Amino acid sequence: MRGKKIAVISDIHANIHALKSFIGYLDQEGIEMVLNLGDFAMRGPNPCEVFDLIMEDRRFINIIGDDENSLLNEERSFDELDSDGRSIYNWAKEILGEIRLEKLKELPKLKELNIQGKKILMIHDDNGYGGGGVNEESALIRLFIRHKSIEKVDFNYISKFHYIFYRGSHLQELQFCREVYPLTIVDPGSLCCYKDNLSSFAVINLEDNEICFKTIEFDRNKLIEDLYRLNIPAKDTILCNQYNIRNIEQILESDDNLKQYATQQGHVRIFFDKLDSHGNNIVNKEVYKALIERSLKRSKYVVFGCWKYEQAIIEEILNNMKCIEVENSDNGQQWYKGELTEKVITLVKEDYLNKSGRFKWFELSVIESLKSERSSFGIRDYGSDCCFHNANKEDLKAIKKVLNDNDIFYRLSTIDLNP
Repeated sequence: MRGKKIAVISDIHANIHALKSFIGYLDQEGIEMVLNLGDFAMRGPNPCEVFDLIMEDRRFINIIGDDENSLLNEERSFDELDSDGRSIYNWAKEILGEIRLEKLKELPKLKELNIQGKKILMIHDDNGYGGGGVNEESALIRLFIRHKSIEKVDFNYISKFHYIFYRGSHLQELQFCREVYPLTIVDPGSLCCYKDNLSSFAVINLEDNEICFKTIEFDRNKLIEDLYRLNIPAKDTILCNQYNIRNIEQILESDDNLKQYATQQGHVRIFFDKLDSHGNNIVNKEVYKALIERSLKRSKYVVFGCWKYEQAIIEEILNNMKCIEVENSDNGQQWYKGELTEKVITLVKEDYLNKSGRFKWFELSVIESLKSERSSFGIRDYGSDCCFHNANKEDLKAIKKVLNDNDIFYRLSTIDLNP
């Protein structure tokens, strides 16, 4: 093997642009063997292209990861995936097709190799143990016990390996377990990109036990364009979870080729995910003021949600609002509905926090009419998230600006004009 080096990768996640950049690196460095630790066929726009390339390129030795295992095990998939995960799964399974899925069944969950006299184990661990560092015997037990192919950890089995390459936490990590066995454990990172628009992987010279962690760039905007052009399900979830892009609209609107995909009208879900010292959500005052002022302009009624035992809160509501309707639930929740008078507007705009700085009501909604099925604006769970519905182009421009300026996480969904 020329150069006596091997590359170790994981988590391509159907990103053909990252994979092609990596292929370019292989060609440049003359590396003739790649150990691929799985998670290559889902959560990205190019599952077929990635699948075909790594299966046809003879430099690649592949095992399956958690995503591929899900594609081959439908019952397990739907038990463990949320709605976004299921939509991603369904799309990937359909586009891969039966022929590729049959080929996928031929790949192992783990693989033993002997390269240049070094015994190697390839394994995919999807439980994040690498995040805190691999710690000798206890870590090896955790690593192996998660895989159904090994019912019981056999340290005689482990001791025969010189290297274990595994996917742990998307982070590049290295541990030498010399005190227990002459063993090197390597997590190569994530080729699809965990942060900073960089693919990460490892290159190992087995002869000298020289281990180098590498990063290379790929064209992120081409990936984003594929996600939108092909209308990949749950694309915002993919960008958030795989690429740490929380508010994709900033990127869409700043690039001439991507502007066409920016949302022009729709629903905005806003997450106030910063917590105070007591674990309560911190409602950003500037953002809340901007949202409530825009929604009040097109609304006539308000709905306060509180608990039956919150007598002081209820008294304040009734003192400021002529109540039209009260709705009760069996668990003690109550909703008070009334007109948006000047006193009520002052209450929701200026006096919406209690003495400890927490949002007063577990739910607040403003609505256009008593017959409205959806609020113009609603905030719930004491401020943990809120939603501005049916935002037009002017609304969206103003809302996105204030959210981006204050680093508030939001997600957009387009309005269905033909429900």
